[in-house]
Order: sequence, then C-alpha cells, then structure tokens
Amino acid sequence: MTTTPTHRVRATLGINKKNIPALLALAKAIYDGMLANPALFPSPNPALALLLALITALDNTQRATATRARGTAAVRDAKRDELYTGLESERMYVQSLCDANPEQAAILIKAAGMTIGKVPARAKPVLEAKEGTQPGSVVLSANERLLVGASVHKKTLFNWQMSADGGKTWTALPATPFASTEVTGLTPLTTYAFRVCVTVAKVTGEWSQAVTILVR
Repeated sequence: MTTTPTHRVRATLGINKKNIPALLALAKAIYDGMLANPALFPSPNPALALLLALITALDNTQRATATRARGTAAVRDAKRDELYTGLESERMYVQSLCDANPEQAAILIKAAGMTIGKVPARAKPVLEAKEGTQPGSVVLSANERLLVGASVHKKTLFNWQMSADGGKTWTALPATPFASTEVTGLTPLTTYAFRVCVTVAKVTGEWSQAVTILVR
C-alpha cells in the first residue's frame, strides 16, 4: 500500500507585524537564540549585527512616536517593514537548515526563537483500502462527500470493482448503498487494485483512480 510522505516541518514567525511590541520581542528572541547557538546557525541571513541594527532602529523610532511629532509614525512603519523583511529572511534561512536536516527541524526552529507551523490536516482520499477483519479480506472506504457532493441526500449507489492483474481486467463487486464495503475470499499475498464510482439518481459517474493493497 502506498505510504503517506512525512510532512515538512515549517518554521514560521507567527506574528502580525502591525503589533510592534510583539514584533520587537520576537526579533530579540530570534537574535538571542541565534547568537547563543552559533554551531546551529553559522551563517544567519541577515548577519546578526545587521539584525540587531534593524531591531535598534525600530525600537528607537517606536519610542519617538510617543512624542506624536509629525512624521514619526511613517518613519517607524518604514523601520518596522525593514525589520520584518529581515526576520522573514532569517526564517527562510532556518527553513533551509530544517529541510537539509529534517530530523533536527524542531530543535532548530525552537533554538531560533521561531514557531513550528501547524501540520495541515490530511485530506481524505477518494478511496482507501485497508486490511479486513479476517485473512483474505479488504475493507474499502469511499469519500462520500467528494464523490457525491451536493447530491448527498439523493438515492446513491456505490459501485465497486477489483483487479488482480494490475488493472488489465476488472471484476464487478456487489454495489452498496453505503460508502464502504468489505471484500472477502481474496488470495493472500496477492496485490489487488480497487476502484469505485457512484450512481446518483440513476446517473453513474466515472471510476475513481485505483488504489492497490497487498492482501494478507
């Protein structure tokens, strides 16, 4: 059976740049994290001296806005954007290290003061095949919402087929009113292919892409 690839661990900043106090706190955490771990981050981009300068510039201009002098907010916003761009470059640098060393990705991201991005929810495929409840059996599960869509409340029939020769010939299996079925009496240690289509209100759709499984 085809295995699902490991999800890429993503480094994120996890910050809204308009929240300047939080942005400054994040920037200082990233600076401190990289400075404390030179072996993990040998070539920061931008260099840490430049990153510190960007942090200091925004910090100073943020303080200047307290005077409400004309133009201080615009200058502050420009320095904010420069710092955010620098942090995004640092994030891309850390991500490149994560991609090169996936087993160390979480350690690298945390050491850099960044956030691990959420793993996207795995989309349910159109058809899944799993080992059945007894030897020589397979349980098939179809994604009813993908196959039927807005017609989910209409009379639906799920049509199933299997192939033992790599899809050259197909054998019809009993249709069901449900989005799952168990196929029994299969030959152990044989690879079978399965596919499904639906008949909704007497209209039959196209066959799905086949899935394969080695029967136990």
